[in-house]
Amino acid sequence: MVMNAQNQRGNIVRLEPDDELIREVLGGNDMAYQRLVIRYQDSVSRFIWRIVSSPEDREEVCQDTFVKVYFKLKQYRFEERFTTWLYRIAYRTALSFNRKKKLPLGEFSEDIDSGARSLEAVSDDEQIQAILDIELKKLKLEERSVMMLFYCQDQTVDDIAEIIGRPVP
Repeated sequence: MVMNAQNQRGNIVRLEPDDELIREVLGGNDMAYQRLVIRYQDSVSRFIWRIVSSPEDREEVCQDTFVKVYFKLKQYRFEERFTTWLYRIAYRTALSFNRKKKLPLGEFSEDIDSGARSLEAVSDDEQIQAILDIELKKLKLEERSVMMLFYCQDQTVDDIAEIIGRPVP
């Protein structure tokens, strides 16, 4: 099954299904892995952004996530969605990073009020994103992760439960 998507120029491009790319990687094609990383790096980065507070640390956690994915790819079970498996690794990598750094889970150094005061200087879309960020930071880490996975990463309730290691409600 071939998927199509639009690139930044509006052209239709062919996207190989994740399972096809994974099989290519397992067959020794590292370029296929690069395509997987490019496909998911922004969404994984946005997800990790909600868990890890420091920008430098976020980048490190993202890199660690994709390194782990590469070396664990042989363990991937094709009957589950690749994104569920990927976000589970990202979630656990971020939690582990915070524990090692002895950071409070989900606590951010940014001042919530300073974010609200600067809203006048940005576009409507940026204002909405800033307000969303402010409100999400008020939630506990697990609650924030659930919200991000469901509303921003289009994960199902069953997949989210698997990612965060909780039973399905």
